[in-house]
Amino acid sequence: MTEAHKPSRSPVQPADGPHRWASQPPAVQPPLLMTLMRRYVSGFVNSQDFSVCRELMSEDYVLHAGDTVHRGRDSAYIPAVARQFRQFPTLGFSIHDLVSDGEYAALLFSEHGVSLRWDGRRASWTGVSIYRRSGDRLVECWVEQDYYARHVQLAAAEPAPLEPVALDPWFSAVQAPDTDRERAVRDWLDSGEWWAMGDWNPGPLQRDNPELAIESTRPLAVMATATRAAFNAEVQCRYLGGIPGLDPAPRQVVTAYAAGLADIAEGAVSGVRGVISRAGLVPSSDLPMGQWPYRLFAQDWTYPALSAIVRSAPGASSP
Repeated sequence: MTEAHKPSRSPVQPADGPHRWASQPPAVQPPLLMTLMRRYVSGFVNSQDFSVCRELMSEDYVLHAGDTVHRGRDSAYIPAVARQFRQFPTLGFSIHDLVSDGEYAALLFSEHGVSLRWDGRRASWTGVSIYRRSGDRLVECWVEQDYYARHVQLAAAEPAPLEPVALDPWFSAVQAPDTDRERAVRDWLDSGEWWAMGDWNPGPLQRDNPELAIESTRPLAVMATATRAAFNAEVQCRYLGGIPGLDPAPRQVVTAYAAGLADIAEGAVSGVRGVISRAGLVPSSDLPMGQWPYRLFAQDWTYPALSAIVRSAPGASSP
């Protein structure tokens, strides 16, 4: 065979062959918590495989969603998630950002899919979750999701596009926990400054973000490293306007929940991106179901509570 007729090697083929990792895996593997979280996203949520859920989570797994607490993997958590899967049978879970100190992992994510209860209408909505592991199991989670955005999209039949997703969050460096930075984050939350400097509820419906006067902030979960942090908090605030159809109530203190992923520079928080519950700002007396949306995990959701706000939404019907 002449030089002109020799087959050329593919430019994407490794020098030592295309299957060099078949018997020799990469020397660098994701940390244990990243391996657990990858299986959580791909093996459990995106596959809706509860056998993987049972492998990943402890029997006494606890989920904190606003003011609702689900204790017990089999008795409380799995039945609640199964109800969500029935409404969104092809639910997708995509990660935008991830922060971890090895014991805790915090995700800025979107869920997206087709709702059978809304005649096949589609939606995407953001959330922030903080997971804690003990040994090789996930044992606890604090989560906040923008259900307001989900409802408005379904009611208007106008799904929002996904924000850019992380290319590969699993090989992100896990940094050591930093107690000084954690203390700084708690002080920052206590000051109330977090609200004014945050990028809250990203997406097209960010235009409906509320104007708030923060009265107090109670951290429910906080983790911090030298350069990143995450939190979930209960917020006492006064609503000053911003949500279409919801009149300001500057004298009334209401409870909301906020969660975010933050950047730290020179020992202080320099920016934050996350979710604050907009539906929680609506007094329960104004809603068809009290304490929405946190009861979504505890009951079958048949009538979107924000029809009290989006009164002329097409496609909505009574239960």
